[in-house]
Amino acid sequence: MDEKIIIQQISGINTCIYVSSGQSTIQKSMPCIYIAGEEDINQNKDLVCYIAKKLEFQIRQNHIPPVVLVCPAVRSWNDCYSPWPVKLGNTSFSGKASDYFSIIFQKIQPYLQVNFNCAYLPEETFFIGYSLAGLAALYGYFSHPFFAHCASVSGSLWYPGWLPFLEKKCMQLNDRPGKIYLSLGKKEIKTRSLMMRENKSCLENTYALLAETLGQKNVYMEWNNGNHFYEIPERHLRAVYWLLQNSLIFYPSSIHQ
Repeated sequence: MDEKIIIQQISGINTCIYVSSGQSTIQKSMPCIYIAGEEDINQNKDLVCYIAKKLEFQIRQNHIPPVVLVCPAVRSWNDCYSPWPVKLGNTSFSGKASDYFSIIFQKIQPYLQVNFNCAYLPEETFFIGYSLAGLAALYGYFSHPFFAHCASVSGSLWYPGWLPFLEKKCMQLNDRPGKIYLSLGKKEIKTRSLMMRENKSCLENTYALLAETLGQKNVYMEWNNGNHFYEIPERHLRAVYWLLQNSLIFYPSSIHQ
């Protein structure tokens, strides 16, 4: 599987790309699944490889059409995935998520369309993020809607200002399509950080707001086993499976892992 992962520098960003084998008889372009990357390109490659291997089986069984997985690396995790500036003790978040999504939309996505036959419609574009990148996924859904489907996997929904931002966006939302997947580990709130202990209630409030606004069939919340660092690739895969299963009408009623 490693040989199928392409590492391409796009506008100065090291990007892992996987193009699945096979041809879709339903559409010419392939759905594009963005996976928020780490700073380490090797970690990104390992994650893409894991997800690709699982999806390849489903594609060979004709359960899903060919897809493209895209994992851009970031120079700074706290900068690229934070929606607005926040300083918590000795840790600073510079709030450059908007710049990050602008680069994807203006630079990376056009390159993928031309060179890898990626779909350009929001209905066929996905974004999966973990931890702080999970918060960014939801922020991007509202602020840079070039993707209609997203997953916040163990998302940092404790981030100061998140719930007021979401409440405001939900009041302004007009017929926004798409599916949203949310998850959290059952043991994640067992931490010394008082703020992170609130993540369970933050997740539940986020789910309630989104389900009320988008409809319950369009939003799903799942509880995973373990703490924040348990089965990270598997959690990504569950998010991908749910979004694929529930977002495109030509998918079957179930995908078997």
